[in-house]
Amino acid sequence: EASVHLWRRRPAFDALAVVGGQRFAYGLVTVAMFLLCRATFADPADPDAGALALAVAFVVSGAGFFAAAVITPAVTRRMQLETWIVLCCGFAAVQAAVFAAVMTYPMALAAGFAVGIAMQGTKICVDSIVQAHTDDGFRGRAMSFYDVLFNITFVAAAGVCALVLPADGASPGLFVAVAAVYLLSGVAYRATRRQR
Repeated sequence: EASVHLWRRRPAFDALAVVGGQRFAYGLVTVAMFLLCRATFADPADPDAGALALAVAFVVSGAGFFAAAVITPAVTRRMQLETWIVLCCGFAAVQAAVFAAVMTYPMALAAGFAVGIAMQGTKICVDSIVQAHTDDGFRGRAMSFYDVLFNITFVAAAGVCALVLPADGASPGLFVAVAAVYLLSGVAYRATRRQR
């Protein structure tokens, strides 16, 4: 019933679709970063060094989430929520593509920060869109559907990584695919919203 309601409220449905695409890409990045920090950016024989590299990467990504929480309200006073979502997708796509070409630890930190901004910036906008375009009686179920979508896409990303990633996580092709997912998510969302 909630899914039918969301389907009929296309701004909310489309927003959930784009955040699902982003979450899938974020899952790919997270698993790859775990492997990279353990076996490429640190000595595989030194698990403490790998753990430290991963912890720093997560802190930097978290800083991106915090930056998005500060930036997004200011930006969306000057542009539509939908426009900021598309820009977040594009920003993350560019950074993922750059990392695919330059797979170094500093670039990984920059990519983590960018992805943090993109994920949280999109989530803030999607939260607002879903709440604005769902009826009161369905809002709680819509947000539950949102949580399920997050979990399913993340698990799917982990499954893909298990199939395609080498043990050290060093796969430029995966990050090209991540860039493509971000780009296609943004382009499809923009096209759908303009059509509506």
